[in-house]
Amino acid sequence: EVLPWLHKQKIPATLFLNPAYMDGKHFREKPSEKYLTDSEIRHVCECFPLITIGSHGWEHVAATEQTKEQFEEGVRKSVEYIKQLPNFIPYFAYTYGIYTQDSFRLLLQMDIVPVLVSGGKNYNWSNQSIDRENFKYGD
Repeated sequence: EVLPWLHKQKIPATLFLNPAYMDGKHFREKPSEKYLTDSEIRHVCECFPLITIGSHGWEHVAATEQTKEQFEEGVRKSVEYIKQLPNFIPYFAYTYGIYTQDSFRLLLQMDIVPVLVSGGKNYNWSNQSIDRENFKYGD
């Protein structure tokens, strides 16, 4: 609902996707939750060229709840899927804002930009992260 307003105001935004949940292939929590389909994402990219698409991992799992190998596999699968979409950018937003030094270094080695945002379970509060829960327009 906010996309037309962003477009009218010429405000760029990035959607961070978990491809495992697209097209109703897999449900993270409740089958009633609405997940975007591949065609809906493509439509958004065509209609709103200031919208870019980044990765949020294959599934919505915190970096600290995965082995280094699991994290890397999820990032690779996600990026392989998302880079086929229009407006792809090599950015990765951590689930809940939780990251490890190993996962951070891995993203940099893969030429993926780590995006640090805070979340309710974030263990990494720092002045480098964006506090998404207390964010106010104009900040």
